[in-house]
Amino acid sequence: MSDTDLPMDDYLPGPRQTAAPWRAWLGWFAAFLLIGAGWALVAPLDQVPDEADHVYRAAAVVRGEIFPHIVTYDHGTGAITNVPVSLMRPAYPGPCGRFPRASCSVASAPPGQVTVVTGEGRMFPFYYALVGWPSLLSAGRTGWYLMRLDNAVLCALMLATAAVVVMSLPRRPLVLAAALLVGLTPDALSLTGAVNSSALEAAAAVCYWAVLLALIHDNSALSRRLLASVAVAATVVLSLTREYDWLWAALAMVLVLATAGREQRRSFLRSPVGRGMLLVIAASAAVTELWSFRFKAYQVFPMFPRPLSLAEALRHSVVMAPIQLRETLGYLSWDTIQPPAVAVACWGLAVVAVVVIGFALSRRAGLLVIVGLVFVVGIPFAMTVAGSLHPMIGEWLGRYTLPLAVGVPLLAVARGGAARAERKIAIALASVVLILVLCGQAAVYSHAWTVFLTTPPATPFVAAPGPTPHLDALIGSLFLLLGALGILGSILRAEYGGPSAHPAPDTGRSGAASPAPS
Repeated sequence: MSDTDLPMDDYLPGPRQTAAPWRAWLGWFAAFLLIGAGWALVAPLDQVPDEADHVYRAAAVVRGEIFPHIVTYDHGTGAITNVPVSLMRPAYPGPCGRFPRASCSVASAPPGQVTVVTGEGRMFPFYYALVGWPSLLSAGRTGWYLMRLDNAVLCALMLATAAVVVMSLPRRPLVLAAALLVGLTPDALSLTGAVNSSALEAAAAVCYWAVLLALIHDNSALSRRLLASVAVAATVVLSLTREYDWLWAALAMVLVLATAGREQRRSFLRSPVGRGMLLVIAASAAVTELWSFRFKAYQVFPMFPRPLSLAEALRHSVVMAPIQLRETLGYLSWDTIQPPAVAVACWGLAVVAVVVIGFALSRRAGLLVIVGLVFVVGIPFAMTVAGSLHPMIGEWLGRYTLPLAVGVPLLAVARGGAARAERKIAIALASVVLILVLCGQAAVYSHAWTVFLTTPPATPFVAAPGPTPHLDALIGSLFLLLGALGILGSILRAEYGGPSAHPAPDTGRSGAASPAPS
């Protein structure tokens, strides 16, 4: 018998629940929403990668400009669209000129609007329809902040649901929380307070990974009907946010299936929910790829004026690999505020600890965490090589890897046998992981807060952006602190409070405790 086929009682599961623990979900939701709202206030407008481009695309979509007007102006790709003048001013005070040299024009725009170039103008409209509607209420700075808040709400919905699903698995809450929070890097959480599709992409990916684990191993305390609903919703959101996200969904499913036994894999793939998820992925792939080819969303501006040789491409990729990893961790602003060395060290140690936890709980799970980490490093490397050789592929940035990076640590808590001593090791390491994650998050935030409050980095259109107002920074910092305390409170409540704080053995159909594995 493999370690992934051991009986359920080896996990010390808690009492079964037939409905969602809404009180716990509300606690997680409030915590993640506070974190997103805090980052929304702390970061100046357009001090997030490509935020103005995403805002323009979202405002255009909700005003009926769904299909892009393709251009090759200053971005080298993208589209032109009309947006309210007041929505452009926070990112670019003007003046506007004439295309193709200028980034905006008022020559052909309706009254009160301006024609702008947006590098995200060819992207699939799903995400932008979700975040653009607040610009209909207010088309100035207030509307921009409301769009950030809307994005924070959407991400909090996904992250809170993911947290509840993860915490319903038959492991100690400290161990589960450690695996969950290692994937939620400072970059992933800071993006929840911005208008950028990478934010919802990463949040939906966490939820998708979590519900995959619960469904494939069939060991969650939540009802399977609820898990099936969450699974379909997470798959839809993840696979439609960006044109290539269905690939992340497929890779995640392969990795999670690999943690399970043969019968578990067969049962999931033959189940209605498994087939439904595969159908959603296939349909999303067809729709988004058709869109991509029809509107040339795959075209990006080249990394170099001319393609590099293979040797040059390899050398460039080796140089970029550690930078891309740090970008996935916490390069903020326009990828110009690097994470402090202490944050990099904390996260590196936390990842190592999660790998050890994986091996302590299940050898197969530990190996698959390593395989997942190889993908986290290898995919950006391969894409950078390809982008150096072919101008159409373009540059790979660290945040593009987030849908994979946020889920790989969860493989460590996949189903597997664990002796009592191993559980003690896992709990001790999980406590260390939570401390390291907290220190890493605090280090990144503290450094970014100092920069935003004094001299924010230049943006493509504003050489000297204004700093964050002190009141905004103060309120945002308070929100972030309350959000962090909310997450810690939810973890401690799950570990030490409530009926699930003292796990009971699983029972079979007869109601008697299942026999211990031999």
